[in-house]
Amino acid sequence: MDMRERLGLAGRRPLILAALLAALCALGPAAGSAHAVKLTYIGDSKAAAIEFSPAAQRLLARGHTVRRDLKVCRRLVAPSCSYQGVTPTTALKAIRNYGTGLGTVLVIDVGYNDTSSTYRGQLNQVMRAALNRGVKGVVWVNLRARGLRPPHPDYSKINAIINQSLQRWPRLYLANWNAYTRGKPASWFGHDGIHLTSAGAVGLVRLVRKWIPRAAQGPRPLTAQLGFDYPTGPGTFGEVVFGPSQTSAELRGGAQLIAHSPPVGSNLGGASDGVTGLRGVLTFAGGAAIMLFLIVVTTQAARRRLS
Repeated sequence: MDMRERLGLAGRRPLILAALLAALCALGPAAGSAHAVKLTYIGDSKAAAIEFSPAAQRLLARGHTVRRDLKVCRRLVAPSCSYQGVTPTTALKAIRNYGTGLGTVLVIDVGYNDTSSTYRGQLNQVMRAALNRGVKGVVWVNLRARGLRPPHPDYSKINAIINQSLQRWPRLYLANWNAYTRGKPASWFGHDGIHLTSAGAVGLVRLVRKWIPRAAQGPRPLTAQLGFDYPTGPGTFGEVVFGPSQTSAELRGGAQLIAHSPPVGSNLGGASDGVTGLRGVLTFAGGAAIMLFLIVVTTQAARRRLS
């Protein structure tokens, strides 16, 4: 091989390396696994169905380190009610007890035993306590209010308070259980439409898991959701109730920001709940094929120049 051939091959090497690097970058998010998150899940009797569903427990713990504190009759801050002679700690008391051991993410699923008249102030107390103990984000599960017999108007008021609180707390993320459960089978619920069967507990965990990686990132960017993550029809935004100061133009602007927001994690895909789906597999295969092709072309070119 003369000097010109050597220089020609050497000149191509940066381009080949750049192409290989680009292929590797394309593989990253699709081939990667979900990041493990340490979290604490504090809930009342609705969430306590997870304790009776091994499938829900396994799904919740998949890829994460989880502490479950799910108690019947729990309230946010006011003294909890009693069930079968047991009075659980309040959500606020539990947070204080765990201290800095809460982890990166806190899930709050409490409200069916509370009243709307005190919920806003108590939500603020819980948020302050959690953030003061090092939590990066709080996933707050709202209440199922539609289709209950008898109806519970106070649940809708509590949901409105949660939605409005998103504007105050950028580390608060809404898991919209009220909208998510619309149209779900009756087999998910007990006779009251609130308490859950094992199937319902699995459904609850699937919803919560979607928000764990987002909450682990800390404050919401401007493009993040403000509660309307499950549209239920043209021009609607789930069960969101916005404050009176928000105009239609602001809502449209928020929707546009969300529509153009980038993905924030590899484990936010649908039913896979953190497992790489078909699209990820195809992306991985395509990237691998590109890498193999480049390696073969590079090897053949080198052999021709050496011969």
